[in-house]
Amino acid sequence: MPFSLTASKTLAIVVLSLIHSMLWVKTSLIMLYGWLYLLLSSPFKHKGTKTEMIQRDAKQLQKIPLHLAIVISEPQIVYVDLAKMINWAFSLGVQFVSVYDMKGEIKRHINDVKIRVEELYHDNQNFTNQKLIIGSYETVSQSLHSTGNCLIVLSEEDGFSRVIDVATEFCREAVKSTNQSSNIDVSHIDQQLSGSGCILEPNLAIICGNINSLMGYPPWWTRLTEIMWLSSHHKISYQEFLLVIQRYATCQQRFGK
Repeated sequence: MPFSLTASKTLAIVVLSLIHSMLWVKTSLIMLYGWLYLLLSSPFKHKGTKTEMIQRDAKQLQKIPLHLAIVISEPQIVYVDLAKMINWAFSLGVQFVSVYDMKGEIKRHINDVKIRVEELYHDNQNFTNQKLIIGSYETVSQSLHSTGNCLIVLSEEDGFSRVIDVATEFCREAVKSTNQSSNIDVSHIDQQLSGSGCILEPNLAIICGNINSLMGYPPWWTRLTEIMWLSSHHKISYQEFLLVIQRYATCQQRFGK
């Protein structure tokens, strides 16, 4: 009996390993095919301006994320390349883009980000009369009455500090007897963590770098988020970025079903 149980476990591990390997090979082949297709077809397919090219690509997508999160896990941030990714997203039809790095480097260089993103944004003829809002979650939430696109800049402090703020507020309410412990449940906590709730959770998160982690990106925003990876945002091409968006457009999200 012990031998039979051990043999069964070994067989199960082998079978699971084979399934994992087959899925990895399948995913790799799909990515390779997509990359080769874009590489070989782009010189013939994309004629006209870059804006016209992106518009044609957007029409061929089955779905476009309303909110795209870009998580930078690399030690060095190249703001020129980051600005390009943000502008490509807006040009494809994404309304909200949130950019995140754990140490808050993007926040500290927010002026550089604004200059580069706004320059590309206003050069785009589609956005001539549209307003671009750039800032923290609170800043963007307060300006959502305006039409246009929104760029939200986040760091680790927007995750842990938000939890601390909500917990502190609950304690204050308890002391003042304005909030009984029976009134505190999951939905109430979720509402407080999400703030105004005006900005939807990211439909897609792209992690740039070799660390397969969200690096502290606010977890209550990523419950239903599709997560994909890029090896780097350094010198990223439009074709590489589009390939990730195309993968999202064709993936089936079952939401636990």
